[in-house]
Amino acid sequence: MLMIVVILFAVCWTPLLINNVLTAFFVLDWLHMGYLKPMRMAFHILAFANSSLNPWVYAFMSKNFRESFLQSIKACFRGPVYLKRTKTSARSVTSTTRAYTIHSVDRTNGQRSECLPMRRPSELA
Repeated sequence: MLMIVVILFAVCWTPLLINNVLTAFFVLDWLHMGYLKPMRMAFHILAFANSSLNPWVYAFMSKNFRESFLQSIKACFRGPVYLKRTKTSARSVTSTTRAYTIHSVDRTNGQRSECLPMRRPSELA
């Protein structure tokens, strides 16, 4: 993923940076008249596009995001029935977490430590 971000950065920013260097050394006209004006504008748009493309690259390179995005698209087309079938039980995840935290072992001295079980706000009342 890092390689894709670096390549995308180079592709988006290199034309503008080269244009700026050529302008600084008076190879290109400073005023950018004629065909140079739309070219420079395109280089700026390309450089700014890098900022809008980065979140998409990060998002679609993440397996968790892709799976969640696919689930959302399926839910849009299949309706609420699909959501009811695919929901995971929050209770089972919480019970597993609770069991793990209650019977944890202290890694420094190898003894069991009894922790207080985690509670939901609704269970405190």
